[in-house]
Amino acid sequence: MKKYLPVLVMTLCLNQAVFAGYPEGLAASNAGDYSKALLEWSAAAEIGNMDAQLGLAGMYQQGRGVALDDTDAAFWYRKAADQGSVAAQTELGLRYLSGKGVWQSHLFAAHWLGLAAEQGNATAQASLGQLYETGRGVMLDHIKAASWYQKAANQGNPAAQSALAAAYANGRGVTQDLKLAAEWYRKAAEQGDLTAQARLGSMYASGTGVPRDYAQAGEWSRKAAERGYADAQSLLAVLFYNGEGVAKDFKQAFNWASKAAAQGNIEASATLGLLYYRGNGTEQNFGAAATAFRKAADQGHTASQNYLGSMYEKGEGVTQSYRNALALYRLAAEKGYPGALYNLGVAFQVGTGIRRDVTLAYSLFNIAAATGHEPAKKKRNELLEQLSSRELDEGQVISTQWKVGTPLPLVTMTGRRY
Repeated sequence: MKKYLPVLVMTLCLNQAVFAGYPEGLAASNAGDYSKALLEWSAAAEIGNMDAQLGLAGMYQQGRGVALDDTDAAFWYRKAADQGSVAAQTELGLRYLSGKGVWQSHLFAAHWLGLAAEQGNATAQASLGQLYETGRGVMLDHIKAASWYQKAANQGNPAAQSALAAAYANGRGVTQDLKLAAEWYRKAAEQGDLTAQARLGSMYASGTGVPRDYAQAGEWSRKAAERGYADAQSLLAVLFYNGEGVAKDFKQAFNWASKAAAQGNIEASATLGLLYYRGNGTEQNFGAAATAFRKAADQGHTASQNYLGSMYEKGEGVTQSYRNALALYRLAAEKGYPGALYNLGVAFQVGTGIRRDVTLAYSLFNIAAATGHEPAKKKRNELLEQLSSRELDEGQVISTQWKVGTPLPLVTMTGRRY
């Protein structure tokens, strides 16, 4: 038995040596004496004290008592991570994601985050979920992504709760469930998650997954809008414009639409164009309206294409051009926008900038009328009494066979042209 005594004594001494210096360094750090903390933790870290390695990594990360150095911070996080520190594994994984102090590697990020996630770290679980969702460093797997989001969300991680909500909203990796999506967005939103606040506001505005509630839509949209979230600013502008959930206020609508449009939000550019065009919340300015509509129209916004087409037809804020007007109407009409179908129908009915073709006009009115567009219904019914049976037959065939997203005909066989 005695022959083992020296080994035991040596082991105890080594353990004491490993832990020596960390408590002193912690006390010094808490007292703001970073020079002493550096001295104590450096000595302890060199002989393998995991907590000292973590403390030293934090000092280099934050520049406390030393020059800020991400490479040295990553070095000591790696030392602690190799010893099984969950906090160090998580931090090292995040660093490999961003390339902070290490070369960027999604593969290494997935390795370290996976180790920490398996030990229950919520931040690592949420980040690992993102890797599985995007297929970075791991094989793309929406089911695994949702599983890791769920684990982190159950621990109250707001980013994971928001991501899990998106998974339920879109049916990615889980069965689509809009009610559950709203519930998880609310949990994340209540913790201040910006995306969750914006999307919860949108769900209340549309009645998706929750009963429609414009007051709630306004409340959550405002929270996100005030923090600069463009989609929320755009929605808030619409709520103020319509007086839904908030008092109607065109100046507020103009303010929020301007902020969102400046960030490139398409819907906000369309709203801003309408405010300028009608002089709501600002002075009427057709030139500014055309500019705003054009920004949205260029990105495929059908209502803006229709409005800008109308401005070209009338020469409001732009040089009058029937050719440009008809081209814009056509773009929006072929996407099924009722107002553009109607305007294009009128152009064919009266021959505005194009050869008159009442059969095609009838077809366009008929397509728009099927969406509930009342002026189109009226125009269609007027033409019913003017067209021959052959013209009506061809008009019916066009309107029933045409599909949204496909080209509209430019002429018909039977249409009367002058």
